[in-house]
Amino acid sequence: MDIYVVAFLRSMVARLERIPPEIWQEILSYACSDGGATGRALSRTSRYFHDQSIDCTFHSLEFRSTTTLIRFLVSLHAYPRECKLRHLLLGQSHHTDNVPRAFQSLAGMSTHRPGMVADQPAFCADIAQSLFYLAADYMRTLYMVHTPGIPFRPFAQTFPKLRELSVWNHPLIAPPGRLYPPAPSGGPPPQPLCPSLRRLHVILTDTDITFRHILARLPAFASSSLTHLRLSGVTYTETALPAKLAEMLGLPAPLPLRERLRLSSAAVCLPSD
Repeated sequence: MDIYVVAFLRSMVARLERIPPEIWQEILSYACSDGGATGRALSRTSRYFHDQSIDCTFHSLEFRSTTTLIRFLVSLHAYPRECKLRHLLLGQSHHTDNVPRAFQSLAGMSTHRPGMVADQPAFCADIAQSLFYLAADYMRTLYMVHTPGIPFRPFAQTFPKLRELSVWNHPLIAPPGRLYPPAPSGGPPPQPLCPSLRRLHVILTDTDITFRHILARLPAFASSSLTHLRLSGVTYTETALPAKLAEMLGLPAPLPLRERLRLSSAAVCLPSD
């Protein structure tokens, strides 16, 4: 009886191996959507599934500290592979451990404390940029969590497939005059950094960045594919924001808030027939 069972299982494995790898990639991608537990279990069942699941590793990752991100980058440096990261939640923190040799060029080493980081904010920002350099071509979703005292750098890489972005106290890109050289007269405008972006959520709690700055940089950052724009943290000081949004959308400028309140109160006081 056992012989028949073994023969049956071998025949089933042979049939599975005849399925095109592209189909297995789709199946394993869905299997990894639960946080990776199902994908890891499948990769341990056989060498064949392990080989098929390699391209699906690191699809969805979460980094709450710079130290954890450094460990991940060190593992990629030790075992080089293409980082096909699609969904990322990225936070930053001060890195208090020794800096690995592969990243010491980014750290600006302190002379009185060899191996330690001299400029924490700059080092953390450079480490995040290193991850974007490796994975920007594949990202679909990106959420960046702000840490006080450790600002993010403006985006410099192109994210051709990014569709959803949430950022907190992030400048998006450098000011328009610094991002691109002047375009030749009559030439096409430069390609946006995120041509496929559909949903953008910007949260501002830092007074150094205003929504006026964000909207001014938006044309160089996203294309007409953008369908949802959410701005959190708008205050009463952003009086010109509604008019700017209307101008960008090609709509008539809205009435000032005081005028709208006056018209609303006048409508309430009108006598009924």
